[in-house]
This record gives sequence, structure tokens and C-alpha cells, in this order.
Amino acid sequence: MLDVIHQALRRGDAPAAERAAREGLSALPSNPDLHHLLAVSLQQLRRWPEAQAALQQALMLAPDRAAFHVTRAQFALATSEVASARADLQRAVQLDPNSLAAYLALARIELAEGNLDSAESHLKFARRVGADRPETLLLEGQLQLARQQPDTALNYFNAAAKLLPNDPMVQISLAAAYEQRGMPALAEDALRNAIKLRPDAASTRRQLINLLAKEARLDEARDEFKILLEQHPNDAGAWRALGQLQLGRRDVGAAIGAFHRSLSLFPRQTDVLRVLHEMWAARDAADEARAFLDSLIAQHRGEDLLWDARYRLDAMNPVGPAILKAWSEALPNSLAALEATAQRADLEARGDEAETLADQVLARDPRRVGAALVKARAELRRDPATGEARLSSLLADSKDPILRRTLLGLLGLAASLRQSPSEAIARWTEAWTQTEAGLPLPAFLPPGPTVTAPDEVSVPRLLCLFPGVQGDAICAALAESAPVVIDRFGVNARNDGLGPLRPKDGHHGEQGADAIWRAKLAERGQTEAQVIDVLPHVDAEIFSALPHSRLVVALADPRDMLLNWLAFGSAQRFAVLPLTHAASWLAQGINLVLDLQQSTPERIHLLRSDALDADPLAALAEAAGFWALETSPSQFMPVNPGALAQHMSLGQWRAYSDVLAEPFAILAPVAARLGYSD
Repeated sequence: MLDVIHQALRRGDAPAAERAAREGLSALPSNPDLHHLLAVSLQQLRRWPEAQAALQQALMLAPDRAAFHVTRAQFALATSEVASARADLQRAVQLDPNSLAAYLALARIELAEGNLDSAESHLKFARRVGADRPETLLLEGQLQLARQQPDTALNYFNAAAKLLPNDPMVQISLAAAYEQRGMPALAEDALRNAIKLRPDAASTRRQLINLLAKEARLDEARDEFKILLEQHPNDAGAWRALGQLQLGRRDVGAAIGAFHRSLSLFPRQTDVLRVLHEMWAARDAADEARAFLDSLIAQHRGEDLLWDARYRLDAMNPVGPAILKAWSEALPNSLAALEATAQRADLEARGDEAETLADQVLARDPRRVGAALVKARAELRRDPATGEARLSSLLADSKDPILRRTLLGLLGLAASLRQSPSEAIARWTEAWTQTEAGLPLPAFLPPGPTVTAPDEVSVPRLLCLFPGVQGDAICAALAESAPVVIDRFGVNARNDGLGPLRPKDGHHGEQGADAIWRAKLAERGQTEAQVIDVLPHVDAEIFSALPHSRLVVALADPRDMLLNWLAFGSAQRFAVLPLTHAASWLAQGINLVLDLQQSTPERIHLLRSDALDADPLAALAEAAGFWALETSPSQFMPVNPGALAQHMSLGQWRAYSDVLAEPFAILAPVAARLGYSD
């Protein structure tokens, strides 16, 4: 009976092994070997609780059997309980100094942890017991592979193959050696041999898929994935890997479908959600993202990660508060939802409420960084020294570059509050070094060929937002009068030659940009007669390619603009360092706008920050009238200047005139041209 069970296990037929073990136990219920083999059968069937119970019964009947302790160690390793496994293996060696399985298992643990010398020491004991046994030869080869000696490893694996020609593990080991040797075709053959011997072995097929992907044989890898997922349809990791492969094949729809299946099976996958958000942003597919996340939330209403992803998608839209409310109702004890509520209150300038909520979060988990930032901002408003101390503590503990940039930016504001401009500039400059410096500043192209304005078409309404102006507030106010299209600032910028991606020849040609401008807007579902099109920057080529356009340019004292750009970044994500280079670029751009206005005043209107500060509705009404909009904005909600503004108060540059003397000197002439004094 025992031989029948062993044979079934060797050929991978765990159900037959289980049946034979149970038949034997019906006749011999106190036989420890039958209980042990039943445990091994159940373990192969992934029925862990039953396997553990059967093994425990075997150990109760025969506590001094070394083989049973080896099996318990293998069970422990399956759940990453390495310390328990080591203890069981040491016990096995004590019970049986000739336990080859125990020595080999101890060597494998050391090999997995990269302790090659320790693995070698255990292997020496294994050699004394069974140097010519195939399992010893396999481990000898694996140790050689770890030492980057594939030729020697192949000698051991080939020797093992002669003894066990139909063992899948021998073929898998041969494949690893061939791949390290740089012989992918032979590695593929060995893996396919292993799959023939055990067709349902998911890990082996995954190795084959990885090999095919490395060889850029992505269609074949996809076909292997189909087989794998037919056999294991609930393998979330395999669906995720298929999604990544489909991305490599540029099949975005198939990738999203695979990621959806993966998240349906196991929703707590931050990395998958991050990839999806990048894909949605690149394709400008917000509606698709909403439908995708809503369907997952319907399956997993208790998953914070999905709610958080859904809320972040619309956090800045009018529907944001409703999503946050639904999240809080679905998970009333959710710390993440409470933290998001605190951040929302902080965003909406409900400072006391935000701080109270942040305190509640931190009382339950002091490590919540979002709540700690809300608390720090509240402290900066009330007690700058306390807020600065909290930010410094968070900075000391953080290795995340994006978080460090945020913290350094806030520490710069804290230094600004203490009227320490040199320290503030140092903090802001350091913040920029934490992540990629930003996008290169675009060139200002000269005018293209003369273009005749088309007849009987709507006039393009263009809005240029240079870095350092209150772009968010301006766009939010103008959106009341006409749709504001802001799709040139991200990874999926509209490609009509008027944004970051400029025309191939440096100009739009004699036909100008009108036709492509309207066509690309239509692709985004926009009607050109209705919209205000926001430009990251403007130059003579854009102005000449749309000779019938009307351009509003938001400007301020350029020294304030540079300071705001340094402290808060820009929607364009343009690099601000070195500051002298940014100042020269800003001066060139503003001078260009002023030259164009001087030559064609009917086509350019300046929306100045000092006018917005003095009478915002009048300033916005002038811009609306210049564009011939039917209505003017009825409200303007700038960020209030102060400790936590995302915009400095007008004239704040003077506090930095010494430390930023060189870049400000570059900007002084254009500031004077705009009428700003020193």
C-alpha cells in the first residue's frame, strides 16, 4: 500500500495518493506512515488545515521519525516560517544523523538566503550520506548556479537526469543552467519537457513565459498564459502578469481586462492600480477609469484601496465630496476615509475641522503621513515652530522622494514665515532635487509662413498660463463662462503642434493650424466655438499659425512669478533650476508677448495679477469681453496668501531680493516694461 502511494506522489497524482492513503487508514488507523503520506498528499492538493492535522497525527503516533519532522519543516517553509523549519530539520538530524532529506533542506534554506558557504557546509554532510543520489546532485548543481558556474552545474544536472530522466525538477534545473549559459533554445526545450511531465505545474509554465518574454516572443508568451489561466483561472498574480505582458504587446484593452480580473480576485494591489492610473491618464480615459473602479467596488465594498483610488480620481471635481461620503458610509471605521476627510477639510480651508479630524486619525495611528501633514499645516498657521518640528521629524523618517519634496516645500514656507529667505530658498531648491528636475523649457519658435485667416469660422480663444501665475483659480473662474480645456499639461497632451509637441518642421506650414486645431478638439469631444483652450506657453509660431485667434495671457511681476514657480512648481511641470536659466526663459517669453501685443493689440489681452487682486470680477469681465463670451465670471476664489498658500502675495519677491539678486536682475528689465517698480 505504501508503495502505491509513493508511486502516485512521484507522478504528481495527489488525488490518487490521497485515496490510497485513506483506504489504508480504514484498515490500519494507527499506522503513522499512512497518516504521514496522507499529509503529503493533502499538502500537494493545497488543503493545508487537513494536511497539518494528518501530519500532527503521524507525529503523535511516531514522534521520533526524522522524516516526519522533515515534512513539518517543508510545511513551515511553504508559509515562510523559516525559523520553525530550521528547528524541525535540526531535530530530524538529531534523530537520524543520516537524514539526507534534512541536510539537503537545510542547504536549500541557506542557498535561498544567499549564504553559499553555509549551504556548502550542509551539503558536505549530505555527500557523506548520498553523494550520488539525484537529489544531492541537483543541489550541487543549484549551488554552482548560484556561484555563476553554469557549465559545472550542467554536469551535475545531466548526471541527475540519467538517474531521473522523467523528473520535472531535473528538467527545470537544466533549463536554469542553459539560460544562465546563454542557450535559451535549450532552456526552452527543457522547460517544455518539464511541462509535458507535469502539465498543470503553474510555476514551470511561468518560467517558460518569462523566457519567451525575454526573447521578445510576446505572442507565444500570451498563448502560454491562456493555457496557464485555463488551468488556474483564480490566479490573481498570473492575471496581473498577463496584463503587464499585454502592455508590452501594446494591447491596452487586453491589459486592462487582465488587470481587472486580477483585482477582482485580489483587490489589494497598489502597484496594479498605479499602472492603471497611468494608463488612464495617458489615454485621457477618466470615464473608463470610473466605470472600472465602480465595478470593482461593487464586488469589494469593504476595500479601502479601491475607494481611495476612486475618490482620488474625482477628488477635485464636484462629485468628490459625494464619493468621500459614500466611502465613509461603506467603511465607517476606515482610517483612510477619515484621513481623506481631514485632507478635504484642509483643502477647503476648514482649518479647525481638518485639524480635529487629523488628530482623530493620528490618535489611532501616529504613522499616517497624510493626517500628519494636515496637522503640520494647522500648526504652521497657529504655531510655526511646532509645525516645523513635526515636518522635520517626518523628513528625517522619509525615504520617499515625492513625500520628501512635499515636506521640503512646506519647510521652505515655514522658513518664509520666520522671515528667513535664504533658508527658504535652500529648502525649495533641495525640494526640486528630490525628484526628476522637471521638463525642459520649450524653445520659442519664430513665426511660420504667412497664413490667411479662414473665413466664417469661430475665433480660437486661447489662454496662456506662464509658470508662477494663479492658473487654477483663473481657470476655475472662467469655466463659469465657457468650457476650459486643460489637456496640454499631462502625459496625453493634444498633438496639434500648439502644445509641448511642436510641428516637425518648426511650423505648421502655409495652411496654418486652424484645421488640425479643430480636428484634435473634436477627437476630444469638444466644439471649438465653445471652448477656452489653455496653452502651457506661447510663441510667434503659435500666434502666426492661428492668425484669427484671440489670446489672453495671465501675467504678474515676473519676479513674483519666478518665486512662485520655485516654491510651488507649475502645472507645466517645467524645470526651474538653474534659476538664472528659468529667469532668462521667462523674460524672453514675456518680452515676446509684449512685442506681439504692441504689433497687434486687438489680438492679445493681458490678465494681470494686480488687476485680479484689486477687482477680480472686473479683470475677468474684461477678459470675457475680449473673447466675446456671452457671460462673465461671477466669482473668483484665489488661494489666500499666507503660511500655506499655493501662491505668494503680490510683491513678496522683495523679501528675497538679496538671495535671488542674480535671477531677479535678469527679470528687472521686463518687469519695468510691465510697469512694476523695484
